[in-house]
Amino acid sequence: VYTKVRDEVPTLYGKTAEVGNVIVADGCRLNGAISDSVIFREVKVEEGAEVKDSIVMQGCTIEKGASVQYTILDKDVTVKSGTKLLGSPEHPLIIRKGVTV
Repeated sequence: VYTKVRDEVPTLYGKTAEVGNVIVADGCRLNGAISDSVIFREVKVEEGAEVKDSIVMQGCTIEKGASVQYTILDKDVTVKSGTKLLGSPEHPLIIRKGVTV
């Protein structure tokens, strides 16, 4: 059986990272506040950004000052600085692959 090798560097938790109740894959760079979420490979959460109750898929970037709650971000989404994405537990906000918000 041949499979793709997806070896990544370990996740980097910056000095300003606040992480609790989160599943994090390898290769991430976390500097913001993250709670009750699932974070896939190679995600970047910049200092001052917040992620709560969300699913962030591979290759996403959440810039400084952005806020994401009850949201599902597909692959390669960029959430620009100052943007607030808010869904609800019954109806999470879904952002499609490759979008810049």
